[in-house]
Amino acid sequence: RPQRVRRVNPSPDPSDQSVRSIAERFVAARLAAVPLPAFPGAIPPDLDAAFRKFIPPFGAAGNPVDITGGEPPKTYQNTVRLGLEDPRIHALILGYWHTIVTPPMVFAKIMVEVVEEMRAKGIHKPVVASLAGDVEVEEAAEYLYDHGIPAYAYSTEIPVAVLGAKYQWARGAGLI
Repeated sequence: RPQRVRRVNPSPDPSDQSVRSIAERFVAARLAAVPLPAFPGAIPPDLDAAFRKFIPPFGAAGNPVDITGGEPPKTYQNTVRLGLEDPRIHALILGYWHTIVTPPMVFAKIMVEVVEEMRAKGIHKPVVASLAGDVEVEEAAEYLYDHGIPAYAYSTEIPVAVLGAKYQWARGAGLI
């Protein structure tokens, strides 16, 4: 099923809208991941321990953090909140696979809630999402997108490319 680039509702922050617009043009022109800064090797031990408080013992608290598919909504909420609150993490790529425990719209609403909570506290980090599963992820992706989180159903490449475009734009604008 072909992906479409959607217009994003105007943001109260004009620079954010510019980033989205540039990111969408970048995606339309090139569907490739751009290297992004990451923790070299393992994440710091204190951050690893903080994530492990929320994820099951068989999950992974490295880079990436994998909370596994059988977790309740609170686990998604806690791990994303931690990622947004920690100043050493500069962006989040959310990978969601449809589960019975946390259905797509539950996931989407929780993610919007956490991102808006952090924005209200002055924390504005890029967040993009990839959703996989049945047709219910399409509605969830649309909901996320309508709330300022670029989200794409059935694609892992597009959200990463969008984040790469945001990174390139911020670097070119001298913000990082």
